[in-house]
Amino acid sequence: MNIESLNAEQLAELIAKATELREEKFKKEKMALEAKEAIEEILKNKNISILDVYTEFAPKIMAGARYRCPTTGLTWSGLGRPPFWITQYQKSDWDKFKIV
Repeated sequence: MNIESLNAEQLAELIAKATELREEKFKKEKMALEAKEAIEEILKNKNISILDVYTEFAPKIMAGARYRCPTTGLTWSGLGRPPFWITQYQKSDWDKFKIV
């Protein structure tokens, strides 16, 4: 928008609208800050963290390697789809690839 092409009335309307939007944004930011402070106070009083409440946002613990390929040194945690190198053996034989 080229504001230089606006007349005085259009500029006044634009300023009024911008002022209104600014006030709404300030009000929303203030409400969000008040809500955040209230939540933090509740968590503090109950001696818990936000990650205790919303566990899906907690960092995932990576599974360590449980199996190692003797020829390539590649490892597998035992979780998820087995890698090609271990699928060539019967499941009963997988124990010989376990990392102690």
